[in-house]
Amino acid sequence: MLSIWSLWYRRNKLIHEGVKFSLQELLGFIKGYEQELRLIQENHCLSSRSMIKEIWRPPDTEVIKINVDATFQSLVRLDITAALAKDSTGEIVGAETYLFTDVVNAFVAETRACVRALIFVGAMGSRQLIVEGDSLTVIKNIKKNEKD
Repeated sequence: MLSIWSLWYRRNKLIHEGVKFSLQELLGFIKGYEQELRLIQENHCLSSRSMIKEIWRPPDTEVIKINVDATFQSLVRLDITAALAKDSTGEIVGAETYLFTDVVNAFVAETRACVRALIFVGAMGSRQLIVEGDSLTVIKNIKKNEKD
């Protein structure tokens, strides 16, 4: 298929742009393109495997891990938060989305997502939990354990 596409591509270059090519150039192009595709595929497979290992790790027994995130839409000042709670076996034990209106900025959106997640897990009755999110600013502020 790559050979047919390459031939078609070179044909169009000849017809529309007047660019001539030799058989050796065509074969070199095909081999180079094929090698580049193979390298991209190999790198993608390797990075996908390492990402899968890093995406989510289960918590200890009796602990709930809740992943939170927020989507902030600045033009309409909306924040949609999502929380997903899993147990030590990776089973989903709860999920929630929540809509906030009149949100000032992305930091407030991420903060509200974290607060909603804590309220959500509290309502489930869980006492031991791990909260994971992608906002480093919110995480640092929580760890400070001070008023902000």
